[in-house]
Amino acid sequence: MLKNHLKIASRVFRKHKLYTLINIGGLTVGLATAILIFLWVKDERSVDQFHQNAATLYAVIQESSNNQGVLTYGHNTPGPMGPALKEEIPEIENYCRISNPQTLAFRYSDGHKGMENGIWADELFFDLLSFNLLQGSTRDVLSDPNQIVISESFAARYFNGEDPLGKVVTVSDGYNTFDSKVSGILQDTPASSSLQFDYVIPFSKFLLIHEWAQNWGSSTFNCIVQLTPEANLSRVNEKIEPFFTEHHEVVKSKMFLQPFTDRYLYGNLKPGRIPGGRITYVRLFTFIGLFILLIACINFMNLATARAGIRTKEIGVRKVVGAHRKSLIAQFMTEAMLLALLSAGGALLVAGLLLPAFSQIADKTLTLPLAAPNFLGALFITIAITGFVSGSYPALFLSAFKPVRSLKGQAVKNSGEVLFRKVLVVFQFTMSAALVIATLVIYYQIHYIKNTNLGMDRENVIFLSISPKIFNLQEAFANEIKALPGIAEVSYANDRPSRVYANTRDPIWEGRQEGESLGFEFLFTGHNFVNTMGLKIKEGRDFSRDIGTDTLNYILNETAVEMMNLEDPLGKEFDFWGRKGEIIGVVEDFHYRSLHDKIDPFVILLWPENTGQLLVKTLPGETSHALAGLKDVFNKFSPEYPFDYSFLDDDFERDYKSEMLIGKLANYFTAIVIFISCLGLFGLVSFTAERKTKEIGIRKVLGANLAQLVGLITKEFMPLVTIALIVAVPIAWYLMKQWLQDFYYRISLEPWIFMVAGVISVAIAMGTISYQSIKAGLANPVDALKNE
Repeated sequence: MLKNHLKIASRVFRKHKLYTLINIGGLTVGLATAILIFLWVKDERSVDQFHQNAATLYAVIQESSNNQGVLTYGHNTPGPMGPALKEEIPEIENYCRISNPQTLAFRYSDGHKGMENGIWADELFFDLLSFNLLQGSTRDVLSDPNQIVISESFAARYFNGEDPLGKVVTVSDGYNTFDSKVSGILQDTPASSSLQFDYVIPFSKFLLIHEWAQNWGSSTFNCIVQLTPEANLSRVNEKIEPFFTEHHEVVKSKMFLQPFTDRYLYGNLKPGRIPGGRITYVRLFTFIGLFILLIACINFMNLATARAGIRTKEIGVRKVVGAHRKSLIAQFMTEAMLLALLSAGGALLVAGLLLPAFSQIADKTLTLPLAAPNFLGALFITIAITGFVSGSYPALFLSAFKPVRSLKGQAVKNSGEVLFRKVLVVFQFTMSAALVIATLVIYYQIHYIKNTNLGMDRENVIFLSISPKIFNLQEAFANEIKALPGIAEVSYANDRPSRVYANTRDPIWEGRQEGESLGFEFLFTGHNFVNTMGLKIKEGRDFSRDIGTDTLNYILNETAVEMMNLEDPLGKEFDFWGRKGEIIGVVEDFHYRSLHDKIDPFVILLWPENTGQLLVKTLPGETSHALAGLKDVFNKFSPEYPFDYSFLDDDFERDYKSEMLIGKLANYFTAIVIFISCLGLFGLVSFTAERKTKEIGIRKVLGANLAQLVGLITKEFMPLVTIALIVAVPIAWYLMKQWLQDFYYRISLEPWIFMVAGVISVAIAMGTISYQSIKAGLANPVDALKNE
């Protein structure tokens, strides 16, 4: 019996090749796209889930408010926070302070030298987090300040096959140089970790080098804690909430704990909002994946039920010659399941072929889990449901008709069936139009980001770590660089001006109210920083080499002056960590981080002894020439130190990597959704034109022109597209408004965006409908009427 059903199904497919191809093609593309999306989503949700202590690990979050009540959230906490939490809160069993990733210079003997990215961490780092040590004991590798743990890749680059354990490497951060003994070899950090590093240096070493790290007013480090198994998170949060204020009298900060495994997906904490971050994109693409799969299945079912309606005479004949209803049900279900299975096979093939390119775009290493029961089970269930639902209408409804009605074709006159198909078309184009709107909003937000005036000139600026030798000869080094052709400006800083995260609440200023607290971002610089970065002086002056006391003076941004309530800031006393001076200048606000973040009070300090990074601005078009000269001068001053540079422009790509990825994927997925929707619409229009063949032939004989004939078919579908647009606009407006909330600086949702999206959607639908309508209108009426 099954063999007979398969033979008949094969004949039906060959007879209706176009509809078979549309059905299989649409479902194949939909399934393949959904598979790729869900692989990406699964990978995102797996980040940091491999840690064995994940259930009891939490990140300490600081909620700060200034004197105007503005709330900010961050993972950065002061150095003393971890030890104090363990000592005073019994439920906290262990803690670990972790620095933000830092690029340091390394040298082994007289051999390899280079720049490596890594972290400073407390002794229990490898006890709390499940990073695999290939050599060394988790308890001992960070117990001594003079130790260092390096990755496999680090070892391969520097030791050329030697056993690194016990070897000494020289480390430099630009103004401090020290030796560290390799105490452990770390397996390269997995891609599923939010922490990526090639070395770990004991945090105790950081405290020896930087005394300020013991200051409660400087929030610079990540702190993770491990709770006891019986600890109640709510009660612990109650104890932690006032902890910072209890240890720093002027700080208006609250503390709370966030599950460590949430740091990656829920990294964007906003006042009064559900935590956001990459989880927003995970949810968005989960929805898009489900939607693409849904519309592909809807198209499949829509065309299947539409085509089934013209097979009523076949059903009547089969019944007349003795076919039972069970046999007819089995036949239709076999056809539907076979189409679904063919689509599934095609989807796996397409997904496998596209996976390398998709992995490259998504910057991930993804594989098809063909041996995973969950994956295969989900695919089988999807196919089974799709095949069953699409085959159920002809199998259960049409097979029940009496032979007389079937042979007269009366079964096709079902208003409920027609209404159902119209609802499905509206649903498809509602989602398609919403995605078109979303794609436009994402595109214009990224365009806004690229073209927003950042308040500083990041173009043609080279960022370079200097050696201790150069650090001690800053002026001489800078003077030689200035003399090079192609060099415009030179200065120093302690960090990248486009990625400043150091902050403190310690400054005291003239006119400050008692108990008033204000958080300042800050940057240590050398002379000429303002000119090098193209900052604009609004009031006062820049630091001057002719005024020796400028090392005790300060330049603030506009926001700082406003929030300090200073009407006339110039000459006002300002105390930063005990260095009493005065405010000599005010610069216009500039973006020292991404446009996700609000510009906060910022202070620029002339503190050359705390810098260590060189900033070189080149003349336009002269960068390559300037780099060659810069390398020669660098090697002259410090031949043992690696010449490792980057461009501030690179920060833009890193800061908006997620947005660029989302924009690119949104373009692809929107195109796929439109393709699938139009494929389904094309099939239905073709079906409608086929059913109206004789009507079109009669109208043409009676004198109807092409426009009237096209309108005959178009009028059935264009109202549906219009309804879809009306429904799509409020849905897209709400969703994109929520997405834009993650940017402090963002575009507004102007009406023209929705109008453009509407025009695009109508044009696409009109093109799809018109092609088949025109084809039907140009057909020879004789061919349509010759059987009458």
